[in-house]
Amino acid sequence: MNSESMKTTIPEDDGQDPKSFLKPKNLRFPAEIVQGIFLLSAGGDMRTAVRISHVCGAWRTLARSCSPLWATITKDETNKSNNHEGTNKLDLLTMCLELSANADLDIRLIFGSSCRCDRCLAEDPPYKETLDLLLPYTSRITSLEVESEPEQLIYFLTRNPVWSPNLKLWIWQGNGRRDSSRFPWDSSVKPQLELARGLYRPQISTAIRKIGFAYAAPPAESSIWEGKDEIHLDQVPARSLVAYMDIMGRSPSLRIFRFRGKLSEERYATPGLFIPRPMENLQHLELLDMTLQGIIHIFETISFPNLQHLGVRPDLPEVEGETILSMMRRNPRSIAMCEAITSLTSTRSGLGRSGEIISATSADGKVTLFISIVLHNGFSDNITNGLYQLFPNVQEVSFQYGICWKETAAPHVEKVTLLSTPAINLKALIRDKLFPNVTQLVIQRGSISEYNAPIVDAFLSGSGERTLVFRDVYQVSESYAREKSNQIGTTFIWEKSEKS
Repeated sequence: MNSESMKTTIPEDDGQDPKSFLKPKNLRFPAEIVQGIFLLSAGGDMRTAVRISHVCGAWRTLARSCSPLWATITKDETNKSNNHEGTNKLDLLTMCLELSANADLDIRLIFGSSCRCDRCLAEDPPYKETLDLLLPYTSRITSLEVESEPEQLIYFLTRNPVWSPNLKLWIWQGNGRRDSSRFPWDSSVKPQLELARGLYRPQISTAIRKIGFAYAAPPAESSIWEGKDEIHLDQVPARSLVAYMDIMGRSPSLRIFRFRGKLSEERYATPGLFIPRPMENLQHLELLDMTLQGIIHIFETISFPNLQHLGVRPDLPEVEGETILSMMRRNPRSIAMCEAITSLTSTRSGLGRSGEIISATSADGKVTLFISIVLHNGFSDNITNGLYQLFPNVQEVSFQYGICWKETAAPHVEKVTLLSTPAINLKALIRDKLFPNVTQLVIQRGSISEYNAPIVDAFLSGSGERTLVFRDVYQVSESYAREKSNQIGTTFIWEKSEKS
């Protein structure tokens, strides 16, 4: 095959107005609408953008004049299939940078491991070509995700580029998820100290508003965290809880803090090392795979008066759900959040152990939280009572893939949704009268057969108006559905999607 035909290039247009290329008799949508479709179709993939531009001359002109289409760039040095035969590996990157015009850039860089042989050490590393090409465009980079070894990122940060004033920076340790164990960063090693110095440079430290570290040790010095709006720490090397609480405390403007991983075995509270501060601006807090002791200590030490989203998932199998619920009831802000909750969803965890994930939402959608509850002997009455006490105003409950709540009534619940729930669970719902005041029952992707049809009849036999919804329910005849729709005092809705 001719290598010239494989080049990733876009022929130059003839300078005409993009709108003039599409004549009125052929133009069904304005050019702006067509460009919007291009953006949705490409989905941030620059190679899809190239394919779109090759469809015809009109599309090529429209694509070339749509700068956001070329503003999301991924450069993966580890994926050899990304390089077309006969195409310089930097051609596509150069073209996207030029066609992006003045649009904000969203860039993801993935570099392989650097070779340490004498020959390679004597030459410029290949990643320098890519980084040097990006340097003139740093003022337009609003999101930068780098998956690399320390020296690759250090090279970029220490070139003193002019950065965008609202930069989001994500740092993955060398090849990130695939190879993180090969690069054991520590605060004492030279690359980590050099990276810290690179991040402390005023040109970048004041520009970064959102920062995240994944599988990479964040700098120990806490001044790097000051003034940040969003911090993500994902599977970072273990460090004491006090260190991370200090990170949170030094970021008064912090709105989002997400932590996933384990902590070191150091003591949680060391007098004099941490001064509790109320985090007035924090609205989103997630503490995942942390020990329950650490989660409780954070709740008891730092106050979050304006918290709107809370995620809690401890990583100790021996922790009972009652302990988590007790922790929630002791924190003033979590109590206020739970009182605003009107909708609960209970989902089997699927984590290989008995557990339930409780998702909760307020009526206006402004307050959300999820709690992962580990169970050893199923849902006890204490846990069920604890849930109802924690969410006293819940009006809607949804169960996905089964009901394991015990025989405890929820007087405020008016609507129950059962998603892929076995027939035996429907029996339990009616027999145990878990929700005595339910007026709307939604059965979605379940089974209603002659065997359990009387259970539905039992629900419909209650006093007052009742609404029964079958959504993608199988093993139910149309005659059965019509019979229920004619029942006095009942609104029956039978919905079937095209895929069912």
